[in-house]
Amino acid sequence: MNGIIYAIGGYGGAGAYGVTTVEAYDPSSNTWSTKTAMPTPRHALGVAVANGLIYAIGGVHPGCGCGVGTVEAYDPVNDLWTTKTVMPTARYYLTASAVNGIIYAIGGNATGGTYLSTVEAYDPVANTWSTKTSMPTARQYLTSSVINGIVYVVGGFAGGTPLATNESYDPVANAWTTRAAMPTLRYGLASEIVSGAIYAIGGNNGSGFSTVEEFITPP
Repeated sequence: MNGIIYAIGGYGGAGAYGVTTVEAYDPSSNTWSTKTAMPTPRHALGVAVANGLIYAIGGVHPGCGCGVGTVEAYDPVNDLWTTKTVMPTARYYLTASAVNGIIYAIGGNATGGTYLSTVEAYDPVANTWSTKTSMPTARQYLTSSVINGIVYVVGGFAGGTPLATNESYDPVANAWTTRAAMPTLRYGLASEIVSGAIYAIGGNNGSGFSTVEEFITPP
């Protein structure tokens, strides 16, 4: 955000099943700095940026080992956290992306091991949630990216199987479209946008790997 990368929460190991740590990386100086901790410790959360704030959504709380609907917003300018309206569906291993100031929380896993196709939209101005059309493929450990106002949701895991699934969501039409699948089945991957293309990076399909694949979106 504004040229700075923020690492938020996660799994600390050695019994730290959810941490509050926030650290900022400045690529220009190649340095890290510690920021105000997130109020609620958790891992497997979704993160999205809207209107100059970073929203940390859902995840696993170490106190109960369960999925939560917690939503907290971080203001990088003031180094300050604010608690927001709870997400209706408590979940973890979800993905989140923002389009035109609205955040979409997609998929994940409910406590009890249910893979979710749930899509819920958060309006930061109104501080309210609404339910949207479900994703065609229920899954967790997925990733999402936005190009030209469309959310592309790639990869994931469901039914004991890694997925190459690629589905796109149009917030204006509130509709999903199936796209070209990735060549490589995987979950727990990352994705980023460069020059109008989506890059799917790393992940797991039984063992970790470093494969990078490029998806050129339709015009």
